[in-house]
Parts: sequence; C-alpha cells; structure tokens
Amino acid sequence: MEHDALVLFIEGLHKHVEIITKKVKEYCQNKNNPLDKRWNLFISSDLGNVDTMYHHPDGIDWTKVSLQSDFYCNRYDTLSAEEMIEEIENGSVEGDVGAVKEYFLSNFIKEFKNNW
Repeated sequence: MEHDALVLFIEGLHKHVEIITKKVKEYCQNKNNPLDKRWNLFISSDLGNVDTMYHHPDGIDWTKVSLQSDFYCNRYDTLSAEEMIEEIENGSVEGDVGAVKEYFLSNFIKEFKNNW
C-alpha cells in the first residue's frame, strides 16, 4: 500500500472506532440492559477511558477502605475497574459489586491513576 492509501485507511479506522465506542458506551450506560451483559461487554472491549484522577466509586464505604492499603495502590499507580471488582468479589474489600460496576459504567472509566 502507498502512503496516502494507508493514511486514508487509518482515518477510516479512527472513524469506525469512534462510532463503535459511542454505541458501546450507550449500551453500557443503558440500565435497561442487564448489568452482567453490560459489564462483560465493557470489560472485554478495549474501550473505556483512563482517568488521570483517582476515583472513589459508589458502593464502597470509603471511611473504612483506602486505595493505598486495601487496594494496594500507591500514588500514581493505575488501578483498573476490573481489579477493584475482583478485590470485592474475593472478599479482600467489602463493597457492593453492582454499585461499583454501575459507577464505572456510568462514567465509562476502565481504569484510573491514583493521583491523590
């Protein structure tokens, strides 16, 4: 392929990714769709934002839990939504899995930096 053809191909690819991202985001944020299906689609996709600010998702009592000690996340470490859910599901951290999933889906955040 020639340079110009590759440039056009890449531009088309970006456009398709933008369209797919919008559709996946709409599906994941629509609470009429089952939570497990929305979550599995979200996690299995390479879509979702990486936020540069830390988050305290709903569904966790943050007076009893900290990112550093309970999630073993030091400053500037990246923590994924999936890792947080795994910590709750395996009993390491107490929290409402459904509420935490909804938080990440509603914000379309897949991971964030612990930049406190």
